[in-house]
Amino acid sequence: MNAVAKWSFVEVFFFCLAAVVTWMDSPKHKVRVKVANAGLFDVRANAGDFSFDAFIELLPGAMSMILAIVLVTAITHWLVYELDPPQPKLAARRSGGIPALIATSGALLFLLLAVEQTVLVIDRKGFLGNALGNRSEVDISLHTMISTLRQKPFLKEQATIQVLSIFAGFLAVVAPIFEMVLLIASLYSAESKVELSCQLRRVAEWLYSFDCVEVFLFTCVIILFDFDSFVAYMLKDECYRMYALMTRKTLDKVGLLYLYDDTCVKIEAQLGYGFWFFLVAVVLRSLAWRLARAPLHSEDSEAASAMMDLPGEKL
Repeated sequence: MNAVAKWSFVEVFFFCLAAVVTWMDSPKHKVRVKVANAGLFDVRANAGDFSFDAFIELLPGAMSMILAIVLVTAITHWLVYELDPPQPKLAARRSGGIPALIATSGALLFLLLAVEQTVLVIDRKGFLGNALGNRSEVDISLHTMISTLRQKPFLKEQATIQVLSIFAGFLAVVAPIFEMVLLIASLYSAESKVELSCQLRRVAEWLYSFDCVEVFLFTCVIILFDFDSFVAYMLKDECYRMYALMTRKTLDKVGLLYLYDDTCVKIEAQLGYGFWFFLVAVVLRSLAWRLARAPLHSEDSEAASAMMDLPGEKL
């Protein structure tokens, strides 16, 4: 139940990625209106520039839903923790030893490397993509996603998006990193300082409930297969306003025929190296927790069973 609750945060990353992809700031294109046809060439007059900006605006209702998800996740973890309280001596015997330390350290290393690596490469095509020119392709890493949300015009003014970027940074960067650091400290002190090890693991388990790296990866996979229609829907108003301009005849008349495309916007996505770095980090993290929670000897399993049978242990 505790592991499933975090998947509700898929909406946080989906909204963040949608805001980054739909933020568009095109360069200026010279409008040269055809005024006469002189046989082999046209006579055109400069009539200004063409450019456009596009972005999405998240309403406060989205933030209320996300806050509700955070509350539900915290309550779920608390209930699970109260149903299965930590036993210091048993926690020490379940230290996992050197293999767990190696897996945890590896997960932390790959996580740190992945933050700056490109996770998704988004190419925006169609009329809007042609108008964006060399800005049509976006390399998205966790760092660039959060910095775009916090720094770009029209996005940095939205309080909802700013709060959303903080949540995304905590769920995909802060919580996983501190979770791994605390788990390493817990494993290292399991034999010598049992009480400290137990408390460190308790905090690490709380952070695990909000460690959403795998949720972020799942969102990236969704975007690979089912994002084009969503972006088209989000930008339908922009496309409608420019519908009269998008025809071949009109674009030829104003000297922008090179922007013509039979679609308004189309999204093509592919995975970057950062996706695989994050995937390795998730696998190593799962292995580390499995090793840390597994009894080292058969007598540990018997001790755990006996402890569960003792009266008052669950109180």
